[in-house]
Amino acid sequence: MHAARSDNPYRHPDPYRPRPEGRTGHGLELIGRTPDSDRQEGRPALLSDKKFTGRWAPRAGTTWWALFGEVKLDLRQADWPGERIVLDFQALCSDAKIIVPPGTAIVDDTTALLGEVKNKTSSSAPANGLTVVLDGFLFMSDLTVRDR
Repeated sequence: MHAARSDNPYRHPDPYRPRPEGRTGHGLELIGRTPDSDRQEGRPALLSDKKFTGRWAPRAGTTWWALFGEVKLDLRQADWPGERIVLDFQALCSDAKIIVPPGTAIVDDTTALLGEVKNKTSSSAPANGLTVVLDGFLFMSDLTVRDR
């Protein structure tokens, strides 16, 4: 009988994704070797939704546009370009949801007008060495960050 396998990348880290030398932390095994030319750029969501989940490779800095739409970025199993990702959101009457690995530091540099930015990450999770910087302008839009 086999034990149930968890989808949690911290419980069973990918053995084919080597941990960077000289670095420690539960999230640093998410830093991958995908070349910059193959990494995902920011995309517009105009009257539609954009969702990136599972194994995908974001760039170190991306701009995401949303007009009456939704952008959802799940970074828990993403191939991180380094220890830091900058996500720039330009949103009008839209929602943005970001899911980060537990213990990720969040820096909010956004400007919201008639909107809201919510950081719903757990303060009890140990730091993992990863940082997400939020930037951009939100007009009548919501941005939510969570770790589960």
